[in-house]
Amino acid sequence: PDGMTSLGYHFEVFAEYGDGSTAQLVGTVEVRIDFDAAGFSATQSVSLWRLGPTGWVQVPSTTLGNQVLFATLDQFSTFALFQGAAPDPQPDGYQIFLPLITQ
Repeated sequence: PDGMTSLGYHFEVFAEYGDGSTAQLVGTVEVRIDFDAAGFSATQSVSLWRLGPTGWVQVPSTTLGNQVLFATLDQFSTFALFQGAAPDPQPDGYQIFLPLITQ
C-alpha cells in the first residue's frame, strides 16, 4: 500500500481437504500475531493487509502496544504487516497450516 513500510512479516493462511482440494473459509478465524517492530517508528501504527486480486487491502485489526496485533479473518489469503513503500506484489513468507474439521 502507498506510504506503508513492510515489517517483513508475510504469511499465507489456507486449508486443504485430505484429497488436496482447497477448502473455503466458512465463518471467521481470530488471529494473534506477535511481532518485533524494533527499528520502526513507535509513532506509526502497525496494520494487517490482505493480498487481493487487485492489490493489498487493509484488514480491520487492533494492536496492543507495538508488538501484538489481533484480527478476525473472513477469508484465506496472503497477509502481511505494514507500518505507516509499496509492498512486493509476490511476497515470500511463511505458511500457516490450520486443521480443517468437517462434520
